[in-house]
Amino acid sequence: MKKPIFRLLLFAFCLPAALANAQTQFMVSTLAGPAVAGNDTLNTAGYRNGPDSLALFQHPCGVAADKKGNIYIADTYNNMIRRVNADSTFALAGDTGAGFADGAGTAARFNRPMGICTDKNGNIYVADTYNNRIREVSPSGNVITYAGNGIQGDSGDGSPATAAELSLPVGVAADTIGNIYVTDNGNNVIREIFTNGTIATFAGSGKAGYLNGKSDTAEFLGLYGVAADDSGYVYVTEYINDDVRKIRNGKVTTLAGNDTNIVFHGGDTIPIYPFGYRNGKNDTALFYDPAGIAVDSSGLSVFVSDEYNHAIRKIGRDSVTTFAGDTTADSLHIIPAIAGYVNGLSPAARFNSPVGLALDNKGNVYVADNGNNAIRKIAPTVLSAVAPVQYVPLPAISAYPNPCSGRLMIASAPQGKAMLCDITGRVVWSSPAFKAPFVLNTAGFTPGVYLFSAQSAAGTVTQKIIVAH
Repeated sequence: MKKPIFRLLLFAFCLPAALANAQTQFMVSTLAGPAVAGNDTLNTAGYRNGPDSLALFQHPCGVAADKKGNIYIADTYNNMIRRVNADSTFALAGDTGAGFADGAGTAARFNRPMGICTDKNGNIYVADTYNNRIREVSPSGNVITYAGNGIQGDSGDGSPATAAELSLPVGVAADTIGNIYVTDNGNNVIREIFTNGTIATFAGSGKAGYLNGKSDTAEFLGLYGVAADDSGYVYVTEYINDDVRKIRNGKVTTLAGNDTNIVFHGGDTIPIYPFGYRNGKNDTALFYDPAGIAVDSSGLSVFVSDEYNHAIRKIGRDSVTTFAGDTTADSLHIIPAIAGYVNGLSPAARFNSPVGLALDNKGNVYVADNGNNAIRKIAPTVLSAVAPVQYVPLPAISAYPNPCSGRLMIASAPQGKAMLCDITGRVVWSSPAFKAPFVLNTAGFTPGVYLFSAQSAAGTVTQKIIVAH
């Protein structure tokens, strides 16, 4: 089973004395898909097999890892299941045309497959979303229907899973004994497919909303990812409720997310959903469309792809942190992680709408980086302590008038790439080859607080800019 992250920490304490000051950090790299340098956002969508660095994907939404180190991808808009080995990417099942057919390899057909997982025997399960089915794929690529009759509906509990109706299933996960959990998105429930082939509702009343408590009366909205640990807990993400819920022994609770602010106004059916970007205590943390989820075997570390914050978040026992993604702090706000495509140490890495997540048994985290059409890998790495580096101070940013209502004179700043982001992290202006002095016209920008960043090979400096018309 997957090794808990704390074993990596144990390893760090067992290093020789010469590395006593070494520390475990995490490095982000591109596992498959064209790698790019710098801060360029990659939008290369397509279909191509071959060497991992040349492979093309089209908005992959799911990723899974088996015990042998194989990585499987639900290549959603290519309607295929792909396999990534150490040096090549190839089609395991499906063809680029949407449809439905069981069969071997490219004879099979899928329709927008999203979630994917593996079980203890190496079998692959796929949420074939627009076919309203769960498919099983063998390691050799043979595809059969595991659940769903293709009719979008909510029937079939207690019956053979292949006769049941599902409604736009998104996430799939296997537990230690082989039961499969499905986020049945359109029905606002989690379904469980038992090893004997029958199906039942695991949690959810079917009513759209937000309610914890007994699993048969609990309410969900926007179900997406699902994961299971070795202790019998099942975890789900909700991209509309913007939280992570936990289910065990017939009880549903909120693991992370500011659930106290989810309010239904009397007879009004329109809720207020608290979304945003905030680390800290689990019950005050904010997410913005959490999607994929992965958990170590102990359940001590839960990883979530926070899609529109462009970050990978980590939920511990009582707090939420940013595991990977480039965030910037100013005196007023924590700017959500910036969308982009940058490899390197996890705090400086950038993603673009990450969705699917998976953990392998070595503590590596895999990300279906949907907006970059790439598969990223976050791996633990031990960095030895080195002598302090003497840094050359970067030029300070001098910009005036600030507040401004039109022409902003940027008199000095590092030469390189520059951008202006609003408080949500959205880039409203950028220059790949910035050089001061420079006049930026802010007349068309919405009044508010912005963050100007200038980046050179030596580093990045930022300056808060206030636009007031």
